[in-house]
Amino acid sequence: MYTFSEILRDVGLRVVAESTKRSLRQIYKWERNNTLPRSDYTGETNLALAISQVSNGKYTEAQILNAAMPGRKAYSAEKSDHA
Repeated sequence: MYTFSEILRDVGLRVVAESTKRSLRQIYKWERNNTLPRSDYTGETNLALAISQVSNGKYTEAQILNAAMPGRKAYSAEKSDHA
């Protein structure tokens, strides 16, 4: 199984930024936090789908969401610890 960072690097950070219409700086933040924004898990955005489409079938949307889940859990736990 690939980590979220490995997927981002394999697809290409600039390609991910262009396909998701996000800044390269924001993609680096996703990589640092090892997760996608919460909105992708609540269905408000489809960033994982956009990444899967530019991966040319190498990664599915579900694989990307699953790879980013450990970072999402850690990020959410960290946020709740500081609340």
